[in-house]
Amino acid sequence: MMALVIFGSLAPAGSAPIQALGAFSINDKVMHFGSYIPLGLLPLLTERRRRAFVVVGLMAALGVALEFGQMFSEGRSPELLDAVADFAGLAIGVLGARLVGSSNG
Repeated sequence: MMALVIFGSLAPAGSAPIQALGAFSINDKVMHFGSYIPLGLLPLLTERRRRAFVVVGLMAALGVALEFGQMFSEGRSPELLDAVADFAGLAIGVLGARLVGSSNG
């Protein structure tokens, strides 16, 4: 999942995969939000909660770094609201993992 997020964030706007994704007419903030939900959810489904929260923090840093990386990708530009959508997706993923964890034990 992380590899897909990295590729989707840094691929040039004119690349075939990004063009194909654009055919779905999904708002990019929705794509950011939805892509980061599993990045917040999956690490917390392990028994190593403390380490998982570190991983989620690193996912947040990755989101910011990828936004900056878009300055170097043809046809792409960083947007603060994309990073906000990333953080919101992570938060919902963490919340989902917490709810799943509390119902299992």
